[in-house]
Amino acid sequence: MKKLLIACGALVAMSGCVNAKFVTARTWVGGDTLYVAYTDYNKGIFTSTFDAKVLRCNRQQNNALQCVDEQQLNALLNEGNADASGK
Repeated sequence: MKKLLIACGALVAMSGCVNAKFVTARTWVGGDTLYVAYTDYNKGIFTSTFDAKVLRCNRQQNNALQCVDEQQLNALLNEGNADASGK
């Protein structure tokens, strides 16, 4: 029984939790707007979810980027996706 508990503990420790973002595409529209498409991957011990998302970034006067999620587009991209977490 002790060996079984140790094996289960090692399995849980090795599976871990992962939160990652993978950029899948990016493009400038005009000279001041950048769109970034990415996949938001979240892995728990026994579950994982993938969400497709798009950020719209506007170039500011000082060349910094101010980015916001495209909420309506993200909802459309993940519509019908059983893995979408709805964030």
